[in-house]
Amino acid sequence: MAIQDESLHRVEDPYSYLIMFSPEDGSTAQVKRDQNYKLISPIIHLEEYYQPKQRAKAIDLVMANHKTTKQTLYRLIRQYWQRGQIVNALLPDYKNSGAKGKKRTPGKTKLGRPRKYDPGSGVNVDEFIEKLFRIAIQKYLLTEKGYSFPYAHRRFKDMYET
Repeated sequence: MAIQDESLHRVEDPYSYLIMFSPEDGSTAQVKRDQNYKLISPIIHLEEYYQPKQRAKAIDLVMANHKTTKQTLYRLIRQYWQRGQIVNALLPDYKNSGAKGKKRTPGKTKLGRPRKYDPGSGVNVDEFIEKLFRIAIQKYLLTEKGYSFPYAHRRFKDMYET
């Protein structure tokens, strides 16, 4: 019926890229993927998976052994099934992290990741510093001469310190 009406059409799988994708060895994404797979593996390989009572028993067992929530397990299982029943289906969605294109209003503490090795806390980027960034980028990086990034950084520091 749908074929005759021409209302049926092929849709590209939005998760087909996961089949060939390989995260870097030891990366956070790979570690989380493997942990999540290990967590749901006893449930998804259960022969009686489609029997709600058997599945519930398996989920309760995993919850007791791994100190996780039912919500987390169901979310991971759903993600696994919706994205093609492959291990890479459990990769974290880092592309959805952050607030791309949105300005953050700085408070008392500095925005972003804290420094690991250097002392101090850094400086929040206000409108003045943002303006200096824009000037330095246009003047030293987006030119035909194409100055190096370290050179542009030194010029920016000179502008900032004066």
